[in-house]
Amino acid sequence: RRKRDDPSEKEYIYNSEDGDIYSRLGDIFALVKSELHKSRLSAATKPAGGISADTRCEALHCGADLVQALGEHSREFVPDLLECMFETGMSRDLILCLRAIASRLPAEKLAIEDRLLEEISVCLAGTTTIRA
Repeated sequence: RRKRDDPSEKEYIYNSEDGDIYSRLGDIFALVKSELHKSRLSAATKPAGGISADTRCEALHCGADLVQALGEHSREFVPDLLECMFETGMSRDLILCLRAIASRLPAEKLAIEDRLLEEISVCLAGTTTIRA
C-alpha cells in the first residue's frame, strides 16, 4: 500500500497481529522449504522435470534473500533450509545462493563447504549417496 500523502513512498503492512514478522519466521521458512521440496519431488516423478527451473530458481533465491535480509535472526532456520536447497540438485543458482548465505553468516561457511564437497563427491562418483 502507498501512503496517501506521498504516492511514491511505500507503506509495508505485515499480516500479523502485532506487525512483527520475527514471530512468523518459522512459517516463512517453512513455505520456502515446502517449495524447494515440491521442486525436488516434481523433478523426480515427472519426466519433463515437473516444476519449472524458474520456480526452483526463485525458491532458491528466496531462501538466500531471506537469510541475507534477516542475518542472525535466520540462523536457527539455516541448517534445514540448506538441506532443502541441496536436494534441488547442483546448479549455478544453488552455488550463488550458497555464496550469499555464507557471506551473510560466516559461521555457516564451514558447514556449507562440507555439504558442498559431499554433493560434488556424489556427483563425481555417479551415486546417489555417500557410504560411510
